Amino acid sequence: MNKATAEVKLPVSKYYWRGWMRGKGATPLRMMDRWSRISTTGVIGDPTQATAAKGQRFFDEAAAVLAEIIAEFRALPIAPAVDHPLI
Repeated sequence: MNKATAEVKLPVSKYYWRGWMRGKGATPLRMMDRWSRISTTGVIGDPTQATAAKGQRFFDEAAAVLAEIIAEFRALPIAPAVDHPLI
């Protein structure tokens, strides 16, 4: 933690944002720019505020959502592929 550096310089826009999270119900990603354009240190946010408990909550939620995504994808029907003739 003694090397943690806060870096928060992201522009806020309704249609363009560079972060991964915006709270419940937000679109998880609109556009991912080159990291070097949005961060000098390689960090976005303020890791100086991190704790093991916050990390565990973040991990648990990410794992739960990933499990939901996997279950949803496994349930999708796979239709047979059809080659359409060129016109």
